[in-house]
Amino acid sequence: MDAEDILRESEGAYDESQEKDYVDLGKDKEVKVVDNGGTPEIKELSEEERKGIEEKRRQQRAEKDARTKKEITSLDLYFLARELRQHLNGAVFRKIYQYSGRDTKQMILGFFVPGRDDRLLYIDNKKMYMTKKKEPAPQEPPSFCMFLRKHLMGKKIRDIKQHGFDRVVEISTGENILIFEMFSKGNVILCDSSYNIIMPLEVQKWKHREIKPKVLYRFPPSQANPVSMDPSKFYRLLKDSDRDVIATLATTLSLGPEYAKEVCIRAGIDGNKPAKAITSADASSLKTALMEMDVSKPKPCVYKDMVSPFVLESREEKPEIKETFSDALDEFFSFQMLQVKKEQVKKDAEKKIEKEQKIAKKQSDAADKWEKIAEDSKNSAERIYNYYPVVEAIIRGIRTAKDSGLSWREITQKVQGEATPEAE
Repeated sequence: MDAEDILRESEGAYDESQEKDYVDLGKDKEVKVVDNGGTPEIKELSEEERKGIEEKRRQQRAEKDARTKKEITSLDLYFLARELRQHLNGAVFRKIYQYSGRDTKQMILGFFVPGRDDRLLYIDNKKMYMTKKKEPAPQEPPSFCMFLRKHLMGKKIRDIKQHGFDRVVEISTGENILIFEMFSKGNVILCDSSYNIIMPLEVQKWKHREIKPKVLYRFPPSQANPVSMDPSKFYRLLKDSDRDVIATLATTLSLGPEYAKEVCIRAGIDGNKPAKAITSADASSLKTALMEMDVSKPKPCVYKDMVSPFVLESREEKPEIKETFSDALDEFFSFQMLQVKKEQVKKDAEKKIEKEQKIAKKQSDAADKWEKIAEDSKNSAERIYNYYPVVEAIIRGIRTAKDSGLSWREITQKVQGEATPEAE
C-alpha cells in the first residue's frame, strides 16, 4: 500500500488525521486492567463502559478536528460543486492569479459572468470556494500562472463537476480541462479535452499513476459515494466493518466524524454500536438520512468551529446562516487565514525583536570589552608616564657604564649593590 492508498482510506479522500484518530477503536481498546488481590488482571469492558470510552474519544476527536479544520470534506465538495455549476457555468476566464508557496498551491481565478457580477474562485491544496476577497497578486506571475493564462484567458466554462465523491474538481472549457486535486499535497493539472496532460503545477509520482506532461491523466482510486451508493452495497459495507457506525461512516464512507454523527442522529441510530450489529432497517434509516440531506434545500451555516452546507441537528449552538455555501466557507476560512497571518506576524515580530536583542547584547559586550581595553591601556600609559624618569635614568646609567668599558656582568653586579630606585 503506497502513500496515496493510505491517504485514500482516511476522511474526505485523503484526510491523514482521521485514520490515526479511528484506528485505535478496535478490539484492543475493549479491555481494562483491574487489581485482583494485588495481581493485575485483564478484563473485557462492559458494553456501557465501551460506549463511554468511545464517546469520550469521539468528542475529543471532534473537538480536535473542529479546532484544526483547514479543509473541505468530500461531502462539502459534493454540495459546493452544485453551487459552482449554478454560478459559474457559462462564465469566461478573465483573471488568473497564483500566489507564492508551492506547498499550498494557492490560486484565485477571476470570471466574467454575463448578466451578473464578476466572480472570484479561491483554490488551494485543501479547499475551494467563491470569495469576495483577493490578496494583492505578485508583480511577477509564476511561469505556471502565465501558462494557464495563455491557454485559458477568454475561454468559456462548459462544465464544473466533482469527480465521483473525491476531492477532485474538473473545470471544462471545451478545449481544455483544468483539474484541481485537493488532497495530500494537492495539484493543479491542465489537460486537453481528452485528458492528456499539457502541464501540471507539480510533477508527482504515485504507485498507480504519474502526473507529468504528455501522459494521459488518471484519476486517483475512487472513493465510495455513500449518497448514490446502492442500498444493499451500503448495508454490506457497514456489516463488513470492524469499527462502530460513526467510525465506519467517517472513514470507509468518507463523511468525516462531524457529518457521520449528524447522519446517525438524523437516522435515530446509536452511532457508538458496532457497525456489524446494525440491521437492514438501521442501514435503510442511515441511507434515508443521507438522501434527505442530498435533496433538502441547502442552508449554509457558520458555527464557531465548523462550517456546513446545512444545519447540524447534532449541535446545540445556533449558527450564522449564509446565502450560499461559498459565503459560509469564505467567512470561515478567511477568518481562519487571518488568524494564521496574525500569528505569523506576531512570530515574525518576536523573531525580529529577539534578533535585535542579540545584536544589542553583542554590541554591548563589545563596548564593555573595548572600554576595558581602553582602561587597561590608560593604566599602562599612566604607569609608564609615572616611571618615565626612573626608566630614563636606568637607560642613561647603562649607557654611561658601557661607555666606561664595563661588561654586562659588571654592570649587573654594580646595580645589585646599589640601594637606588633605578636598581630596584
